[in-house]
Amino acid sequence: MEIRDRVGRLIAERSSAALGLLKDLVNIDSGTHTPEGVNEVADILHVSFAAAGFDVRRLSQDKYGDHLVATVRGRNDKGAKLLLVGHMDTVFDKGTSAARPYTVEGNTARGPGVHDMKSGLVSCLEATRALLDAGFSDFRQITVLFNSDEEVGSPSSRALIEEAARGSDVAFLLECAYPDATMVTARKGVGRYLLSVTGKAAHAGADPELGVSAVEEIARKILEIHALTDYASGRTLNVGVLSGGTRRNVVAAEATAEIDLRVVTREQGEWVESELRRIVAAPSLKGATVHLQGGLNRPPMERTPATERLFNIVRSEGRRLGLVVGERATGGGSDGNFTAAIGTPTVDGMGPQGGFAHSLDEYMQLDTFPDWVTLLAYSLIGACGK
Repeated sequence: MEIRDRVGRLIAERSSAALGLLKDLVNIDSGTHTPEGVNEVADILHVSFAAAGFDVRRLSQDKYGDHLVATVRGRNDKGAKLLLVGHMDTVFDKGTSAARPYTVEGNTARGPGVHDMKSGLVSCLEATRALLDAGFSDFRQITVLFNSDEEVGSPSSRALIEEAARGSDVAFLLECAYPDATMVTARKGVGRYLLSVTGKAAHAGADPELGVSAVEEIARKILEIHALTDYASGRTLNVGVLSGGTRRNVVAAEATAEIDLRVVTREQGEWVESELRRIVAAPSLKGATVHLQGGLNRPPMERTPATERLFNIVRSEGRRLGLVVGERATGGGSDGNFTAAIGTPTVDGMGPQGGFAHSLDEYMQLDTFPDWVTLLAYSLIGACGK
């Protein structure tokens, strides 16, 4: 029996049990700021990957849950080094799983994190386990990296992800596919900034001329910052949170603004950085001081010829299954931004189809689960040139 046939048969036979595991994981609160819940998810996956034949390491963190790294060596010392990256944390608060547990309605599975991205984690386990059990070993190494802080920008895991990417030939990100069976081959870079203005307080009625309004200064700066947006090129800046002042009748001495930046290319990011420095260096009001903190915390995931080659492997493997797999670019970031920026060919969205991540309506399409697990497994084989 051809290796793909053996793999597909194993995945089909285990699909029901895999969905049972998914239910267990969804019913664990593993918000980024619930590290004990993240670690409970990690406990289950640790045991599961070890049982599948992986060497598993747990990397504890001071602020977040553990990171999980599982590796298995193949028999081809000149073969491909494959990286699979996912995250165990969700955006949901403690108590959400009790209030909205895993449920199935027809072809739809719902629950916190079912789409983003616990079904992707289970897909990874099932796909790699089926490969090993079917006897596929024509690779140098498979590395699985599940982190605990993706939803807050991966502050404690970025270096780990980048290190793993440097040592890998390709990277598959386990975010889930869109409802129309498209996956992501390009993501915008994400920047986060805090703009702070200091002025001088004064009585707004008796002697306003003695004050320097931090609110007025920051308002002027916000207009300059928003003017840097260029929808045609995909470059956007948004002040999403603004605060300042203490009383209606006091000239504001302090004001802050939180800025979100999205860029398509690294060059765009560098240009925006220089423009922000220019804006900050020139206060509009005499006596005001302006400071900027932050930077581009996720570099762009740019579509390259190597990305296209890897996506074509996935698309070709999809045809074997009767899946018409498409691609898209998106403004949202993921850990694929890090792997791609290192130069490792990356495709993102290898989990089952679904939608409405981060919302009460988050869902996964149940009938797509076995096909996308199989697609992931086949794509790993294809990435090995087999």
